[in-house]
Amino acid sequence: MPRLMLLFLLFLLLPFVSTAQHKQLVKTVYLPCQVEDAWKKWTTVEGVQSFLAQDGRIEAAVGGKYEILFIKDSEPGKQGSEGCRITNYAPNHQLAFTWNAPVSFGKLREQHTEVFINFESTGPHSCKLTLGHVGWKEGAEWDKLYEYFDGAWGHVLSALQKRVIADQEAAMDWITGAWQQIGKSGTYEVWENPEAPGLTARNFKVTEAGDTTFVEELAIEINPGGISLSANILLPDGDNKLTEFQLSKLAGQKMLFSNPNHDFPQEIDYERQGDELIATISLIGGTQPEVFRFRRVNR
Repeated sequence: MPRLMLLFLLFLLLPFVSTAQHKQLVKTVYLPCQVEDAWKKWTTVEGVQSFLAQDGRIEAAVGGKYEILFIKDSEPGKQGSEGCRITNYAPNHQLAFTWNAPVSFGKLREQHTEVFINFESTGPHSCKLTLGHVGWKEGAEWDKLYEYFDGAWGHVLSALQKRVIADQEAAMDWITGAWQQIGKSGTYEVWENPEAPGLTARNFKVTEAGDTTFVEELAIEINPGGISLSANILLPDGDNKLTEFQLSKLAGQKMLFSNPNHDFPQEIDYERQGDELIATISLIGGTQPEVFRFRRVNR
């Protein structure tokens, strides 16, 4: 077991001791993405630029640089976490690195603390990150530094969560637009991007006389704990049937939602191929499929 992981477990299991040596700073965040995607946010320059800093110098190995540059136009040594190093590198499980104080804390900047981040999958397309910051010492200045990072890490994880939610929404944008079912000239499915994170759609029929009958309402909701698809079948008697499916796969222009406890369907699969949208409903594993093909139209 990695040393920092063991230390973190001890912090959680031992009663709180009111000394600086045992002071603990622990933050948790839930993300609607796979662990692998969350890992890249912290271990690549592109990743940290997306939510944390202007630039970085990251060498992906124990002993490698972990220098996150917050203010690139400052003089060298005052741009960010210069001089910090990776102390544990277990891909998709744990990242640990030394950390320094902001320039405003004077000599405390020379005394490195340590940060570890544990990555845990909580579902097919969701994960939990636990950040711990250790190595605190005694004194009023150290107390101020602790208070600073207590707030700073909260803001960082909030920014990460917002970035991941925005990324997931952008990754599904290919489905937006109006789609006409092939072979059924009056049947449409229109997907839109509302203000709230996620997507909404209506499936409806238009008669030759111009009358419209709404058949189904769909909504993809992006929450910190995961991504879901709600399908609301609109019945004539008003006794609508709402069923929720959880995202289990999102890759390229294809996404799969599943609910093994539902009778039928248990899976809803959307895939875009050029100007065609293919919707497939089936049992788990794709058995007993029913396929609906749509062509993009301008409405």
